[in-house]
This record gives sequence, structure tokens and C-alpha cells, in this order.
Amino acid sequence: MGLLTRIKSLLPLPFASQLWTPSWLASAGLNPATYDPANKDPTPAESMTLGSVYRACTLLSDSLAAPELRVVRREPSGGSQRVTGTDVARALEAWSYPDRELFLLDALVSGNGFARIHRNGRGAPEALDAIPAWRVGLVREESTNRIWYRLAEDTALGLPEETLPVGDVLHLRFRVHGRHKLLGISPLATCAPSLGFVQVTQNATTTMYRNVSAPLVVVSHDKKLSEGAMERLKTAWEGKFKGVGLGRTAIAMEGMKVSTLDLGKALEMQLSEIASVSTREVCRVFGIPPQLLAEPGDVNYSLAAELTRSFFSHSLSPWAARLGDCLSHSLLSAEARAAGQKIEVDLAQLTRGSGEELANYTSKLTNGGVITPNEARNMIGMSDIAGGDTLRAPVNTQPLPTWLEQEPASQPSGANSDE
Repeated sequence: MGLLTRIKSLLPLPFASQLWTPSWLASAGLNPATYDPANKDPTPAESMTLGSVYRACTLLSDSLAAPELRVVRREPSGGSQRVTGTDVARALEAWSYPDRELFLLDALVSGNGFARIHRNGRGAPEALDAIPAWRVGLVREESTNRIWYRLAEDTALGLPEETLPVGDVLHLRFRVHGRHKLLGISPLATCAPSLGFVQVTQNATTTMYRNVSAPLVVVSHDKKLSEGAMERLKTAWEGKFKGVGLGRTAIAMEGMKVSTLDLGKALEMQLSEIASVSTREVCRVFGIPPQLLAEPGDVNYSLAAELTRSFFSHSLSPWAARLGDCLSHSLLSAEARAAGQKIEVDLAQLTRGSGEELANYTSKLTNGGVITPNEARNMIGMSDIAGGDTLRAPVNTQPLPTWLEQEPASQPSGANSDE
């Protein structure tokens, strides 16, 4: 009997990420209290058609795919030392940016990101290859209760259906529910009612723009005009004051009355307010400051800088910790983890700033004896120099006993200072 014939589905888990709907969450017992089939909340794929949602997901995935992934080892002193030259370190260095971005974007959209771990003859990782989330499902072998990952057939690329063991799959979960901790829950599914509100308001905005009929100028006459006269009047008016004639002085002919309507301007202001509210709702779902989604509002420069730092601390840092933990437990052996090794995402390069801010930052660290000149040069992409691996010590901050030893002896009283 073949392996696939001895495997039964673990959960009614849909293969396609666009099918991860609140109805599936309710059937799995994850979110039954807030689910209402009559609401027809958007699926994750439908939510991604909203500009603010798309930007929020790509902002998070790009910000996490860009930094360097590195293996470090904790030192007894409390610091950490980078580990290079190992199989895991080389596999991380070879993992391409588009592959990492797909892996992370799937984790945001479907709640689960997948990558295949290719191993060498020693069983160590040698390459990582992202797997689109729509291809992956969880299955359980009846005889042993072992969990496997089943990859659906990809007819576009000619890839057959496969079954992979847990040890050959890198699985990043966004949020883990206690009842089904093997699966991650996407914010696009959990917050579908809120995103449904955003979708409804944006659809209403589009419909109003398409259907509204609000002339800006109304020309009336005391007498009843024939259809021909009204058409000639309209043509003459638009010929003089439409397009390149905009802004010319209009003189009403005898009996004509001209009035303007502000309905268009009022409608535009109202729709702009609706769009702002929708964007801020998306910001709450993903924990992103509004100005990063092009919604500055009344945020000034100092507050925007503080909100950006908050984004790194409260949104990116937990994501980076989640990613590093997933990589460490999937790629590093138990012996390596026991020896203090772990994989981390270097977010420091995203917080160092640029220009004068970066220059002051590296200068203070170097002159304060915290980092060497070569380490400072490496931060800005420059190569090492001879003698650049020596730490500098500021002469005005040396210990007091050392300073007293270097102080010249005082002269006897009455001695000639010129001698």
C-alpha cells in the first residue's frame, strides 16, 4: 500500500490561500463567535485587492526580507559572536530576496509561509526554496500519527504532487491558536469583518464617483427655450469656458442667470474622509503607523519619527523574533542550539539612519571604544583598512588612578617657574 493511500487529512484545510475564510475558521473552532455567514466578509485574496492592505502586507514582508539573516553564538560574557562558514550560514546567504519575500508574504496573507529545505549528504541544510502557500496542506499518516506536508500539483510549472516530512519543510506561522497550533491564522482572515468595512467603503466611493451627476455651473433663463436654443447655449458656453478657456470672465446675456454648485467639492471632501478612516482601520489591523501607508493626517516630523521607531519595536521586532525562532529550530541541530547558536534577523541596518545621522552614530561608537574602525566601515559598506581592528580609547575618560600616575610631580614651593 502506497504512502498517500495511508494518509488522511488532518483538518479540512483548503489548499488555496484565498479559501481561508471566516467560515473555515468557524468550522475549525477558531473564531466562531464573530462569524456570520450573512456578512460575506472578504477572503484574504479579496482583501489584498485593497491598496492599503496590499501596501501593509508588502511593507512588512519587504522590511523583513531585506535585512541580513545570520547565525550567532551567545558568549559567556553576555554578548554574541557571528558564526560563519557553516552549512546553515551558507544556506542563509544563498537564499534569494524574492524567495524570502514570497515566504514572508504568504505568512502574512495566508497565516503560513513554507519553504523546502534541501539537505546535503550529511543531512545539513544546503539550500532553501520557497513553496507557494496554495500548494501546501497538512496530512496525517494513520498508522503512526506522523504529520506530513502535502504539495498539490502545479500544472503551470509541471510540478507533481509530493509529500514531504516535517524535517524538510520550513513553516512560519503568523499567529498560532491553542486548539490547532500546527497552523497559523492570517490577520486577513481573523479581522475579515474590519477589512470588509474597508472594502465596502471603498466600493461605495467608486460607485459614487461613477454615478454622481453634479454640474458645477447652472445657466438658467426666464423664458422657455427650445431644445435647439438650449443646445446652442450649452455649446457656446462650454466652447468659451471649458478646457483651455477655464478661468475666463463670463458675461451673462439678457435674461440669463448663472449660478455655481459646491456639491462636487463637498462630495470630494466626504469621500476623502471615508478613505482616511479605511486606511487607519488597516493600520490598526497590522500595527503600522498611518504615515507609512501615505496617511499623514496631523502627524508632525517629530511624532512621525517616534511612530516609526514604535513600528520597529512593536511590529517588526516581534516578527523578526518569530522568523528567527522558526529558522533556528528548523535549520540548526539540537547540539548547535545547546551550544548557544541561533539565527537572527539584523534589523539594526534599518534603524541606523543615513547621512549625518549615520555619521554621528558610527563616530560616537568608534571614538567611544565600542566598535573598531573596521566595524564602522563595514556598517557603511566599505572594506577593512590596515590597523582598523584596534579599539580606540578616549583620553579624557581613562580611570582616575591611571590619570594620577601620568600627572607630573608638583614643584617645590618658592621654585622659579622659569627654571
